Amino acid sequence: MPYQLMCRTYVCLIVTCIIMTYGCARTPQARFYILQPSAAVDQAQPSVSVNDMIIGVGPVELPEHLNRPQIVTRISSSELHLSEFNRWAESLEKNFSSVLAENLSMLLSTDKVLVYPWIGSIEVKRQVRVNVLQFDNLPGGKVLLKVLWGIKDEAGKFLIPIKKSSFSTPAGKGYPEMVEAMNRVLADFSREVANEIIKNDEE
Repeated sequence: MPYQLMCRTYVCLIVTCIIMTYGCARTPQARFYILQPSAAVDQAQPSVSVNDMIIGVGPVELPEHLNRPQIVTRISSSELHLSEFNRWAESLEKNFSSVLAENLSMLLSTDKVLVYPWIGSIEVKRQVRVNVLQFDNLPGGKVLLKVLWGIKDEAGKFLIPIKKSSFSTPAGKGYPEMVEAMNRVLADFSREVANEIIKNDEE
């Protein structure tokens, strides 16, 4: 190989290595988030019979566009942004279910709250069914949770007509702030469910 051609080859290899190294150094690191039970939820002072009953949470169903690893933000009514570098650490559907169950456990002062699916031989006295319609980070820095939900008794009969509830809160601009806002609206929903369980138990 001629000397000049060899030099040009070496220079190209060095430049390529520098570009690749520089590109790798600039690649953002993914950050992972998880919803958390709210330590701020107030106990709802349940009756003794609520303390004694087993409560089941689920199934909880989320829209497919939300139940994915990437955190989704809504740019407009018909456009979504999926962040490749801000992700859920586990299935959002499962995370939502477990946090709702933990919030209810704190609100109702009971450890007898199970997440679907539970063992068939366990007799669940109250089953909370949830269909999440929206759990969105909206333009302008706001989180919206909109759900269809109901409570069934041990016979599978709905104790109340299926309800449609909506909760919103300011979210800020960063992803940590968005996740904290999602925790807050989920806590608000948990309070409504807990109060409905108590009210139906007292009737």
